[in-house]
Amino acid sequence: MEEYLYCQHCGRRFRPPEGISTSALCCGDCAGPLKAELPPADADQPPDEHKGFVIGRAKLSKRTALRPDHTVYEAPHSGLRTDVRVKVWPTSAERERPPSIERLFRRAAAARTLRSPNVVTVLEMGRLKDGYFVMTERVPDTLRQMMARGLPLGVRRTLALLEDILQGLADLEEAGAIHGNLDPDSILIGYDGEARLDHPGALPPPARLNKLLVREGGTLAGPALYLAPERARDERLADIRSDIYAAGAVAWHLVTGRAPFVGESGLEVMTAALEGPPPDPRNERPEVPEALARLLMRLMATDPEDRPGSAREALEALAACVQELKEADLWESARPAPAARLSLRMGWTIVAVVLAVASIVPFMMITRHHQQEEAARPIPHTTIYISRPDRLSPDELPPETARAARALLAYRMAYYPALSLADQTEVERLLESGMDIEQVRERLGAGHLVLVSHAAGLGRRNWTWMFANRAREDWVLRREVSVERDNPDWTAFEQTVRDLLAEAGLRLGLEPAPGADHLTGADPAEWAAIGAALEAERRDAFEEAEQTLADVEPSSPPGALLLALYRTVRGARETGAFGSRPVPAGDELPPEMRGLAELLAEMAHGEPQQVRAGFAEHLASFPDSGRAYFLLGLWREHGLGLPEEAAPTYRHAARLDPGYLPAVHAVVRHLADRPAERDAFLEEYAGWAGDEGLLAAVTRYAHRAADQ
Repeated sequence: MEEYLYCQHCGRRFRPPEGISTSALCCGDCAGPLKAELPPADADQPPDEHKGFVIGRAKLSKRTALRPDHTVYEAPHSGLRTDVRVKVWPTSAERERPPSIERLFRRAAAARTLRSPNVVTVLEMGRLKDGYFVMTERVPDTLRQMMARGLPLGVRRTLALLEDILQGLADLEEAGAIHGNLDPDSILIGYDGEARLDHPGALPPPARLNKLLVREGGTLAGPALYLAPERARDERLADIRSDIYAAGAVAWHLVTGRAPFVGESGLEVMTAALEGPPPDPRNERPEVPEALARLLMRLMATDPEDRPGSAREALEALAACVQELKEADLWESARPAPAARLSLRMGWTIVAVVLAVASIVPFMMITRHHQQEEAARPIPHTTIYISRPDRLSPDELPPETARAARALLAYRMAYYPALSLADQTEVERLLESGMDIEQVRERLGAGHLVLVSHAAGLGRRNWTWMFANRAREDWVLRREVSVERDNPDWTAFEQTVRDLLAEAGLRLGLEPAPGADHLTGADPAEWAAIGAALEAERRDAFEEAEQTLADVEPSSPPGALLLALYRTVRGARETGAFGSRPVPAGDELPPEMRGLAELLAEMAHGEPQQVRAGFAEHLASFPDSGRAYFLLGLWREHGLGLPEEAAPTYRHAARLDPGYLPAVHAVVRHLADRPAERDAFLEEYAGWAGDEGLLAAVTRYAHRAADQ
């Protein structure tokens, strides 16, 4: 009969870990003592003494973790209008270990002004009547929770997480701080799958350091498992090299499936680390590459002098390891994106399929500046990230549903003229180069990230829509909606997205354009057709785009406008005529789309002077609209018969949006019989595009045009 240990506080049952003294174990959920006998009938978790307290406009609503010396809460913050994470220490902690409490708050304060993508933001900290608190932004997962879902990890994923951890340590080091309490419980995993360090801290007193926590499945946790040897001798010896040791020990655990040192108690584990040297991970998992094994053993060297002297030096060693793995052809093929591991308990199946919609929606590339009181500058770009499961998943999201979701999201966002959307082509190029979505966002200068995920349910699909602000203050808004799996209520989607963007706009101080409360009523098939048409348009396949929309006879305003646009372009190219095209009423469309609808009407019916005035008015409001300049070139070339005036207009459209091939192809066609000018343009275009694949495709098109 299998034996178990029972928590005497919460009654939770655990398999006893092999070779560990029961007296050295405590519950990983509530920190209660573990014994072989059943708990008393009236046993319960320790009382939640702080639930309902309001700390700095945050109401402690949900206790998410109990630790031996502090409690962790999730709390809605009325001022920030988002959830935050609050840790509370009782006043007894100060009596038991005054130097540690002082050290903890000193380190947390040193990082309070730090703004790093790999370190959580400390929002507030201070003293309560009966304790102390530190408030940070809320991050959804911990590395410990991710580890519980399956180890070991692959080499590539392990090194990606190690890079995040070391980058966070480097940022702390440059701010004059160290972390001081690095283990899988203090490493958080964001929605983007990146690791983020919790605020700096300090070790518990020796009696508690000797305790090992038991997690679900009998796995062990506790800072002693990752503690640098010099800190076991004297906490005052801790420096950044101690954190580097802990980072290496965590990575050792990730790639092998167990902690590097074992013992019957925390004291025995620390003694084993003191006696060193660090174990070779290949003894536990032979397939670990030699380069990675050397890196981990260097980070975990018993003597601090043998470790990298700084976090930056450790990052350089990691980069050298990656290069060696690539040269030896040991770098693993692409794995599911980090976000795929975020919340499997909730049924999330997030895989990185990045669909940054703006550049496939040129009419939505809105760049009008929004003036705020604190700074007269444009709101940064927004990168949109829509998740889909791995193709091996039994619950794969149909491609047409992904198209529908991204088209809907971009359309609703177009009601906020101060927002502009990131370029799809550049996003995909950077992702293929090995960046993750957060690195792509930073590279593109995007201040916001929109994340969309879905989870399988019983006959239903649960969708989560999130708007993450990274521009000035770091916060995340979230909306959820549950719909039928195969026949979703698209109006519910529209309402959810509208509400999410309305709250984000309120946070950012943005006024939506008139009509933002209007729901289009388009069904999923129409939104999917709109998304497919936009993709075809960017390839300069206007006939295919038109047919995609004609097949579903779109009744939605954006679909009707797109159909009018495609027929206008095709008619102008084939016959040189700008015929009458039915366009939706302006009050049913976002601002730039409204302007384009008016332009299409004027190009069909207006006098040249009226059309010229219409373009001038539109481009004054949206000066960076690549599609509008393409239309202007089309009208000059075919409507006025002035190809030489059209050429610089097409060129300007290509410079504004290098991924918009209709404009690029138009320039190339105009230069087909002037090879020197064509080659000069291609050289200039290479700097605009920054994408060898895109440049190669345009160059091939140029040679075909010249041959014709």
